[in-house]
Amino acid sequence: MKGADLGTTPEGQLLLDFNFAYNPSCAYDPAWVCPLAPPPNRPRIAIRAGERYEPQKR
Repeated sequence: MKGADLGTTPEGQLLLDFNFAYNPSCAYDPAWVCPLAPPPNRPRIAIRAGERYEPQKR
């Protein structure tokens, strides 16, 4: 999420703006490979926000 890091709150919580979220090219075309984020960069909890995207079946 490029540009979505808005810093932290006075309590030390990270602020993110999911309006900057996007699906990478690999979400639309199987010719592209989606790299996985390394474990330290993966959230430990589910983030249930935003619009639901369902790939088209071919």
